[in-house]
Amino acid sequence: MNTTVHFILQGKGGVGKSLIASLLTQHRIDSGCNTLPVDTDPVNKTLAAYKSLNVHEIHLLAKDSTNIDQSKFDKLIELILEHEGYEIIVDNGASSFIPLSSYLVENDVINILHDNGVRIVVHVIISGESNLLTTLQGFKEISEQFPVETDIIVWLNHYHGEIIANGKPFEEMKAYQDNKHRVFGIVTLPKQPDLFERDISTMQTERLTFDEVAGFKDGSIFGIMNKSRIHRFRKQVFSQLSVIFGGTSG
Repeated sequence: MNTTVHFILQGKGGVGKSLIASLLTQHRIDSGCNTLPVDTDPVNKTLAAYKSLNVHEIHLLAKDSTNIDQSKFDKLIELILEHEGYEIIVDNGASSFIPLSSYLVENDVINILHDNGVRIVVHVIISGESNLLTTLQGFKEISEQFPVETDIIVWLNHYHGEIIANGKPFEEMKAYQDNKHRVFGIVTLPKQPDLFERDISTMQTERLTFDEVAGFKDGSIFGIMNKSRIHRFRKQVFSQLSVIFGGTSG
């Protein structure tokens, strides 16, 4: 089928799942791929707020419940199988991380998709400081529970602090050493200088893409220097994604 589905998974909220989903979507679009972003978060709907990305919404949780709605999940799988040749990016909220992950494993969904010619990529975010232990645990669980047909991409998001434990960076931590054979690639989002952080935050808050920022005419929001910093951030991320997936480097 030449189809790839990207699941953005992490049980900890506020670590950048939707930002990463938007970055990945833009990279695949800019690389000339037929791309379908899907927002399954019933609470925040952050990815769906990027209007120019034409995001498809499927809410996987039953109303007022932490349980997966079987019919909605079936709809997601059917959507994936119907889009032959597409790259499908699924942004999943923290509230549905456990039921979705369990459903994927318990119902052998990964192997079903794989048998139908779909490549499965799971993107796991590791965040620093107080988020480190929780996000490491999420990475460990996915690495141990998901079938070997799954490609795992680790995103090291240093926004909340350096990803260091007992003086060791992620690549030297036991969680990584025990599961590094499962990791297909690593993308690093380093802590940015204040002005960069402010511009990136504004872009994210306004739910704007890189192309929209570049074409922005109102200099009071994005002037020449703001656009330059955003473009440098784009190249920083896209160059890493291109090493892993091919395509544009920004």
